Amino acid sequence: VVDSHGSGVKPQIVLFGAGYDTRSLRYNRKADFFEVDLPDVVDGKGRLQEYWKNNQNNSEEIDLPTRIGYNLNDAMDEDKPNLSYVLKDAGLNPDVPTLFVWEAVLFYVKPEAVMELFSDIFNLGDNSVYCLVDSLKPAVTTSFLHEVRSFMDDYQLEVIDHNSRWGGAVHFVAASRKDSDLTAALSKKSEELPFSYLATSVEEGIQSQKFDSASFNDHWYAVAYPWQVKEGEVFATRLWGEPLVLYRDSDGNLVCSKDVCPHRSAPLSMGKINDEGQLECMYHGWGFGKDGNIESIPTQIRDGGSSKRSPPKRSCLKTYCVEEHEGLIWIWRGELLEADASKLPKTRDVSTYPIDTVLDYNVDWQYIVENNLDSPHLFWLHNGSVPPVRSLNFVREKVNQVKLQYFRDDSGHGHYGQTAGGKPKIVRFDSPNIVRHGGTSSFSEEFHIVPIAPGRTRVLLRQNLPKGPILTTALSIPGADFVLEKLVNLWNYHIALEDYSVMQGQAHNVDDLGANHLSVGDLGDDLIKHFYKWKEHAVANDGALPFFSKWDSSFKFGGAQQMNDVVQESSYSVVDDQSTVNGENVGTYGILKSYTQQTPIVSYPPNNYKMYKPLLDLDQAFRKDAPGNEEKEENGPGLVFGVGFAAACGGAGVATARAAEALDINLLDLPHNLIAFIN
Repeated sequence: VVDSHGSGVKPQIVLFGAGYDTRSLRYNRKADFFEVDLPDVVDGKGRLQEYWKNNQNNSEEIDLPTRIGYNLNDAMDEDKPNLSYVLKDAGLNPDVPTLFVWEAVLFYVKPEAVMELFSDIFNLGDNSVYCLVDSLKPAVTTSFLHEVRSFMDDYQLEVIDHNSRWGGAVHFVAASRKDSDLTAALSKKSEELPFSYLATSVEEGIQSQKFDSASFNDHWYAVAYPWQVKEGEVFATRLWGEPLVLYRDSDGNLVCSKDVCPHRSAPLSMGKINDEGQLECMYHGWGFGKDGNIESIPTQIRDGGSSKRSPPKRSCLKTYCVEEHEGLIWIWRGELLEADASKLPKTRDVSTYPIDTVLDYNVDWQYIVENNLDSPHLFWLHNGSVPPVRSLNFVREKVNQVKLQYFRDDSGHGHYGQTAGGKPKIVRFDSPNIVRHGGTSSFSEEFHIVPIAPGRTRVLLRQNLPKGPILTTALSIPGADFVLEKLVNLWNYHIALEDYSVMQGQAHNVDDLGANHLSVGDLGDDLIKHFYKWKEHAVANDGALPFFSKWDSSFKFGGAQQMNDVVQESSYSVVDDQSTVNGENVGTYGILKSYTQQTPIVSYPPNNYKMYKPLLDLDQAFRKDAPGNEEKEENGPGLVFGVGFAAACGGAGVATARAAEALDINLLDLPHNLIAFIN
């Protein structure tokens, strides 16, 4: 773009408040530099720069920057010239591509002067780029891209890249003039920034939410975390009721197959990974390797180890396209050769610390989607029951203060609102089964609501904590990551149990007794209404329910036309008790492995809350505001939290609890205060 302005033309760079930065010296022959700073600073900087130049061997070839003494607060003084006039008077050519750079300068400038500077400089030149690592207040007071984009739109500027930290106190933003050659070149180099209220976006996501294109097919579904599919193990699960297995081949690459051996239809989930890294069927020992290809048939192997004949192609597994992407394992529900990796969610580079929680529910997936789209219930049902909820003022007396506004971005439909404490909150539905939450400082939650079978759901919940200096320092303490993850898991289990009880009753009233999903609308119910309309159109467009009925002769997925067609589960009396003989896992009565149809095993709260029950019992016994304990003033929650953590963290928890009890410290509030401080 610079070359198009003629030979010998160099770009211009304007540095605001750079102090004694040396970039204008190091890159002096690559651009014409202008440094804007306080007059006293400019004088001192000039003496140093002249001294440096005079001590260089090629001093005659060095062009020092043009130094401009200007107090940015003077921008609001009508008796003083605009900064753009001062820059042009000093030799800045508005027709030449120019980069304006602010770095931690605007914090010290009065709000009125900041807005005058933006109006003045943002309109200077048609080939200008503006790079800020700075505050955008008072124009933008939150951390969200959509607000930055809206602000820049007022000046006809295109946001090329954006990030933020510390609740929007600092923004990292690059913007340039819309429809200019420079903007086109920069956007091509950095890829176009999607219009998304959240850091994560889905290409053409909003198109899939149009009713005429709604479908449960041709989508990526997250089905597991990578740590759940270990090398040397078989992971069994279901998606929409269809049995599936995942394993890693000898190179560590993922393979996803229908849970059926092409030989005699034995469940592959009963098999194992053999010494060659193959998924070995338990029935006849057929071995499947890379991409599900058949690699070994014991009856077809000669004594020397060679195969008698090449197995037919139909001996290979019926596989799905599988990708490990952004810390999740995704399956493409659609034709294998039509899998479109561009439709996987993409997250902009933000500094966060992810914490994973797995939740198992015995209710249908749709109830969990609507629950997580529903903001007002946080105030009433949960009522500050765990520290993060309490820190955001999600309590009943504040429910009338919540504000929600409907939005639509490139990825989906959602709500942008504020909590009672004025903190912004975003909720978005990414079809067909993801709900995303966003908050300040790049905090986000993503609920991957996996429909295992009718009335059975697994949620893969990822919470991304802002990784600022405080959290980074805390995580450097040995064991701190384990404690933080267990703490967040316990909070999630508690919230899930509160939701689960209501959803069970709701599902019974709707599914069994014929009640409506939504009869009378209230604040926030427009998003839930949209979800159910989308679901209704998706079923109509697909011509079948999303749930599995049965395979056809070629093992192609067969969708159920009605709920009576959905594959039925049965119970089996032989239970795998994981017994060992001579160090080998042989199962009950010497059986190699027992069969279970209800994969994946229900291992997590709220449905299986054995791991969390001791903490609940202690909470009931000691917390003075627990039902029935209102008169037990002598008991505080400090002991409860410490003993509960002892189960997760070892004996140190007991000592912590005793210390807290002696000092009358509420340990439950310590992590609450820590998280609030981090936020």
